[in-house]
This record gives sequence, C-alpha cells and structure tokens, in this order.
Amino acid sequence: MEDYRSALTWLSLQPEVDSDRLGVWGTSFSGGHVIYVAAHDPRVKAVVSQVGAMDPGQTVRDQTTPEQFAALQQLLIKERVRHATDGGEVYIPSAAPPDQGFALQSDQDSYDFGQEAQRTIAPSWRNQVTMSSIEAISEHAPGKSIELIAPRPLLMILAKDDKITPPDSIRAAFARAGEPKHLLEIDGGHYSVYRGPALTGSNCVLACINPKCQLLLCGFRSHLFCGPFRLIALVSVSWLCGLFRFASTIR
Repeated sequence: MEDYRSALTWLSLQPEVDSDRLGVWGTSFSGGHVIYVAAHDPRVKAVVSQVGAMDPGQTVRDQTTPEQFAALQQLLIKERVRHATDGGEVYIPSAAPPDQGFALQSDQDSYDFGQEAQRTIAPSWRNQVTMSSIEAISEHAPGKSIELIAPRPLLMILAKDDKITPPDSIRAAFARAGEPKHLLEIDGGHYSVYRGPALTGSNCVLACINPKCQLLLCGFRSHLFCGPFRLIALVSVSWLCGLFRFASTIR
C-alpha cells in the first residue's frame, strides 16, 4: 500500500499532472490494496478493483479445517522464532502444481500462469515468497475498509468461477460499499481476466492502461471528470492471494 501512496505523492508533484484527478487500479492481491488505499487516502478520486483479495485470512478459515488452520498458525510462530534467533529469510515457492511440495499456492492454474508470465512478459520474476510474508498476507483484510470509499466511484470486477479470490467475498464487500459503484461479473476463473474473451469483456483493464483514454470505465462516465485522467496502475504479483491453498497443504 505504501508504494501506491508514494506513487500518488510523486504524481501530485509532476507539473503535467492534475493532482485532483488521480485514480488507482489493482488486480488480485493488489485489487485489495486499492480498496485500502482509497479508503485511507483522499487523493484517490476513482477506484478499480479487479478479482481483488478482500480478506485472505478469512478465505483461509473458510477453505481449511480448524486443524489445518491451527497448524498454519503454529508454523508461522516457529518461523518468527527462527527469524529472531537465526535471522535471514526462508523462501518457499509462490506456486507449485498440486501435490508437488510445499508452496504458497498449490494449484495448477497459478503455477501455469506464473511460468507463462516468466517466459513472456516477466522474465525477472522468481517463483518464491518469504515465509515471513505469509503472516502479513493472512492479516490483510482491505475489504473491511470499503465503506470509507464513497462518494468516490468504485468499479469492482469478479470472475464467476474464481477459486483463488472467492466471488462471494467480492460481492459481500461490494454490498457494503456506498454509491456510486458498479460490479462487473465475467465468466471464467481467476486468470481469465488477463487473457481470452474475458479480457475483452473486462475492457476496463484495457482502458486503464491506454494513456489516451479518459477513464470511461463501464458506465462510470457520469461520475468522473472530463479530460485526461491520470491513473496509477501498480500491480502486485497477483497469485499471492491464494493463501488458503498454502494452508490446505499443512497436515
């Protein structure tokens, strides 16, 4: 979240940027970040949250047994003790195929998406995450701040068959948000928003990254100022929010 707020500050200092017309866009884990940033930073004038992680910790509880969740908590406590005594970081894979060892996300879609991205658009990406970051991820619940965004416009996008950021968690957060707001539901799973027909249906993303557009996002025309609209699009690694799959591997 600090990166978003630092970017807001930097943009506001640029002479060619109208600091009163800044928006934020985020997808997956950062789809939750933008909710938190907008809730607590009045410089944000419009928000787009795509397949956003509203409450990863609650997702863990919903998708695991009490015994698995307790085992995860004990594992994180052991890591705190190890970090305090030995120092340094311990890394685990960010994504791995099912039944192929310990990983933050043990699902084929996440693994395939990461490998494809590394081959094509993100060659410097490493398939690893620190153990110490897991605790912070599980405590991150940006959806609980969503009521603070109104009256600034909010667009939320969910994938109906998303197994990583549950659609119902996005619907529940959206229901608590004030107006103006719009919810776009597209077919497919979590990664369908980045490719194929769903990407075309979710043309808000295309609008966000088009520097010539005026941020006319899915019916938001009446809620936004006319003219060029500077949009911050800092996208965190999207597959980090599947923490429940990590917990489910613990016995």
